[in-house]
Amino acid sequence: ADPRYGGLTTAKVGRGGIEEVYDAELRGVDGRQELLVDRRGNVTGTHATTPAQAGDALVLSLDRDLQRVAETALAKGIAKARQTIDPRRGILYRAPTGAVVVMEAGTGRIAAMASYPSYDPTVFTKPLTPRTYQALTDPKRGAPLYSNATQGTFAPGSTFKIVSTAAAVGAGNPLYGSYACPSSFRVGNRSFRNFEGETLGTIDLRTTLIKSCDTVYYGLAYREWLRDGGLRPTGTPRESFVTMAKAFGFGSSTGVDLPRDAPGSITSRESRKADYAERKDDYCAGAKNPAFSDYRRQINAENCVDGATYKAGEAALFAIGQGDVTVTPLQLAAGYAALANGGTLYQPRLARALLSADGTRVTELAPVVRGKLPVAKETLDYMRSALTGVTRDGGTARRAYAGFPQDVVEVAGKTGTADKQDQQPTSWFASFAPAAKPRFVVVAMVNQGGTGGTTAAPITREIWAGIHGLEGARRVLPAAALPAQLPVVRADGTVAPPGTRTGRPAPVVTVRRGAS
Repeated sequence: ADPRYGGLTTAKVGRGGIEEVYDAELRGVDGRQELLVDRRGNVTGTHATTPAQAGDALVLSLDRDLQRVAETALAKGIAKARQTIDPRRGILYRAPTGAVVVMEAGTGRIAAMASYPSYDPTVFTKPLTPRTYQALTDPKRGAPLYSNATQGTFAPGSTFKIVSTAAAVGAGNPLYGSYACPSSFRVGNRSFRNFEGETLGTIDLRTTLIKSCDTVYYGLAYREWLRDGGLRPTGTPRESFVTMAKAFGFGSSTGVDLPRDAPGSITSRESRKADYAERKDDYCAGAKNPAFSDYRRQINAENCVDGATYKAGEAALFAIGQGDVTVTPLQLAAGYAALANGGTLYQPRLARALLSADGTRVTELAPVVRGKLPVAKETLDYMRSALTGVTRDGGTARRAYAGFPQDVVEVAGKTGTADKQDQQPTSWFASFAPAAKPRFVVVAMVNQGGTGGTTAAPITREIWAGIHGLEGARRVLPAAALPAQLPVVRADGTVAPPGTRTGRPAPVVTVRRGAS
């Protein structure tokens, strides 16, 4: 028996997921009967009876039909990736896992959230065997119990460039300036190249986002690293790129109403020192480990000697969302929602409202503002406009969106193709629409699934088509928005669809649960 729940072994308790977070509201109060007994233990009467009180019903922001569309699109995208040759290695993409997040841009409410591979939740309605649990957590099977949307952390690749663009402009680089995009940019004794080694000449920031020129960002980040003092900073470095990343919500949990929410990683000069102090012995041991590859031993050897120093190469990789930068798909969706809505960073929310069992009270859970982006309106407008060119105008997602009815619904977005040593690239696409007045953000990620334009972007296209009823898809949201009305409770305690007549309407109380 769990003492937190009155010691009752028969109580229904939220042990995981959203039911764990809202357990106090859902559980209600157990009934209690005090009996009179004689000295032989025979019941002779009733002393007192306390009736049971039903818990509230929890209304989610998830849309059932949209959730089905997201899960289907993700599974199809992964299946297609597994039939596609990785041109760098000459083998099929592994694509073991993936995730999709659909979020309301102006509220942070989650309309759909999918993780692949998934599992049947009814396995928890009966005793869980060790064999079943092992299958649910086995990395070789994709660890279905592990949510790639909220707990999976991956390098975001070029989707991170909205952060770097805002940071660079905030640090004093001209928004309407011209920037060189050579095929490679040299930092110290290492050359950092564009993904396909292309040269674009002198371009503006709009084109850097549309064409996803890495070398522009390498240069911006390197010059900012030098301005902060390079290897020997004096005073307090500005760390413009790191500071901006944190303002977008990266490097910390989103605050979503789920029990486990990975913070990802954003490396700064100070965190590099702290990491070195904790892991120096591991680095030095790894430098001599024969089981490691030559490259891995080399990296460990460098960190063993000089692991506390924030190097120029790390700053360069940070700017394109690689190196030590990792995010969850949910974090990326929240960051893009802040860009799309004009600068407000919301805590993601799955819960929409609580309905009392007798229908006399409705507690609406209002959106919770987590922060405001320290980015000028002109810069946000510029980036939103630039991202409309990614799905056309020769952008990196032009093939994925070829023929899409942009005149009906204009989709803006950013591809991401994140490389990691000894792995195939992770595919990302972060998008919002309609571009002029965004209602939703759709983010798709497929681990080791190829480029963002070939795998993740087509997944988002199918979801956008479902939201708006385009390209032969059935429209899953009649108004292309989540319903404003809430369900109601009938006299018998059952929950009815919004608009059902049940007599006197229940009063609505609005709360901001978890506001910070």
